[in-house]
Amino acid sequence: MSSAFRKSCNDNPCHPDKETPQVLCAKTDVPCGTRQLLPALGKAHLPLNVVMRSLSLIALVFLLGTVSAKPLDPRTPEDVPEETPAQSFARSDANKDSSLTFDEFLHSDLVFEQIKRDEFNNLDTDKDGIVSKAEFDSHYEAEKQNGDDLKAEYFGQLFEDFDDDFDLKLDLEEIKKVLETRFLLKTRPNFPEIFAKFDKNGDGALDLNEYQKFDAEMPFHELDPVPAPAEVKKPILAFKTEKLPMMKPIVGKLF
Repeated sequence: MSSAFRKSCNDNPCHPDKETPQVLCAKTDVPCGTRQLLPALGKAHLPLNVVMRSLSLIALVFLLGTVSAKPLDPRTPEDVPEETPAQSFARSDANKDSSLTFDEFLHSDLVFEQIKRDEFNNLDTDKDGIVSKAEFDSHYEAEKQNGDDLKAEYFGQLFEDFDDDFDLKLDLEEIKKVLETRFLLKTRPNFPEIFAKFDKNGDGALDLNEYQKFDAEMPFHELDPVPAPAEVKKPILAFKTEKLPMMKPIVGKLF
């Protein structure tokens, strides 16, 4: 966890208010309403699948996969010229002995080779043609650091959004809102028993560490999908028919 995430916010103390714009702390650069969570986040070991199973973490997964010490713009198959099998073999046969060693065979997929070349060049920060141990470690330490910061921001924002009474815990009803809003899942009658298994101190709510464990280990097969709103189920034709009268005045103005 970065040192910025461990610093306390002493300037401009704020009070969480869901009806006012979110204020970022000048010292931590995170929402002020979540600053009380940061010490715990600094000590927590967050599971990687936490973000992956949430809707917002679809975006976070993409970021975690692409964040690095330097921006990486990997090639796509469209960027690489097509080769026939004969051309691929000839290019990969470095010593021209009409056979491929395993090392040569690794070069036979041109798209893969170009992607790995781009990755190599991204790690080779001093551009000396080799990736040193220091460069390798620095690259993946930066990725891990960025991932930790993103997960800390995710959990902080989740508590900011769903902790209605601002006690830094999520009670049973608040957890239900999380499941319905973030996961589009509704609970069954046995959910209080499931909830109690994660409420280790028995205070009727999940603190940050308890919620992390809940998010990582929640038996989602014990939940049901939230029904789609009735208006979404309308036929597409009916939707277009409703919108057309509203569009006609706009079309008339354009012409």
